[in-house]
Amino acid sequence: MDRSDHQEVAGLAAVASQRRTFLIVAAVIDTSGECMSIVRIRYRIECLFTVLSAAAFVLTLGVPDWLEAAFGVAPDGGDGTTEWGLALGLLVTTVLLFVRARLDRRALLAAD
Repeated sequence: MDRSDHQEVAGLAAVASQRRTFLIVAAVIDTSGECMSIVRIRYRIECLFTVLSAAAFVLTLGVPDWLEAAFGVAPDGGDGTTEWGLALGLLVTTVLLFVRARLDRRALLAAD
């Protein structure tokens, strides 16, 4: 093999390497499109559960005895501790879901 053969082989290897890089980049772009659809679905689910947990929070604050009325049990003996704990848990859940949905929305807007 002379010098020109080595250069030709090196050139073919460079082209093959560039083609692999292109295929990898194309796969990443295609995958990111799939990822964005997953983010979009997750965003909608988070919004749904944010609204549901906010409604349950408001229900618990407005009608604190709904737990006893729905299940016929008073786990706290009627002093309201369970309802306040539930309301606090629902509030934290609502805030966390809201923040997570907001982050997903920003990601979706940045991708468009």
